[in-house]
Amino acid sequence: MTRRKQPNTAAVIEAFIASRKSGRCAASYEAWLRYTLGKLAAAAPALPDKPEPIEAMLADLHLAEQTKLDIRRALNMLYRWAALRLDVPNPMPAIPKPPRPKTRVLHTLTNAQIDNLLDHANNPRRQPRAHALLLFLIDTGARIGEAHNLNWTHLDGDDQSGYEAVLHGKTGKRIVPLGREAMHAIRAQRTGPNPAVWCTQDNDQLQLRGLQIAVKRALARADIHGGPHMLRHTFGRNYIMAGGDVFSLQRIMGHARITTTRQYVDLDIRDLKRQHAQFSPIARRTTPQQGALWTNNNTG
Repeated sequence: MTRRKQPNTAAVIEAFIASRKSGRCAASYEAWLRYTLGKLAAAAPALPDKPEPIEAMLADLHLAEQTKLDIRRALNMLYRWAALRLDVPNPMPAIPKPPRPKTRVLHTLTNAQIDNLLDHANNPRRQPRAHALLLFLIDTGARIGEAHNLNWTHLDGDDQSGYEAVLHGKTGKRIVPLGREAMHAIRAQRTGPNPAVWCTQDNDQLQLRGLQIAVKRALARADIHGGPHMLRHTFGRNYIMAGGDVFSLQRIMGHARITTTRQYVDLDIRDLKRQHAQFSPIARRTTPQQGALWTNNNTG
């Protein structure tokens, strides 16, 4: 029996991405697909129909564990689509799932650091664009790529009904609430008629790399070593700490899986101790004097 010839990997990937673009996926999502699936195209000119070539490709990747998981997720999507559209075998279910990654320690800002960052190190009068960008990222939990894609048409609302921003990211389009302080700061830093929100003094749109550097410099002015994702983590952690629920946080942050959002529920033990001291039924009702009185009344 003649073995069926497998289609060209790069051609299949292009057809898959074209199908996603027909649903008006964001440019950043398309770039993510090209990066993750490009690893397979580089390793296998013909689309593998057995798990071994894919396993070998994954084993040879010298990348962060999260990036490897992203590549595997993209491969799952590609092969599910190809099995339906092109009637090719899907070897992905035969590949053992990797072990769950250890819970990461998410580096976030304290309230004191946030105040110093916004009120002193990046004062709105001296650093209007940096101040507005920091407010936007901390207030929405947006990815830096989503901030870069922001146009003025994506912002809407008023002081009475509240404001909102339309974000375009790797998980598609979503609408997130935006606070009044952040919205006013964003408007105040506008330099001209460019439709992009983040521009230079000459009214040219900042490139993504430029936006990343701007955030790092803004953090450095506050003696904080980090980047844009630290601000995203800060939003997620504080949302949960303030009593927000994990399902609405998933929607705001644009996580494809609830397991990603639950990382903000796995709080540091110091946070747990502070919450226990504040919210435990006993801790809230019992002061040291009350404890001593209870002991005296029940002695002997």
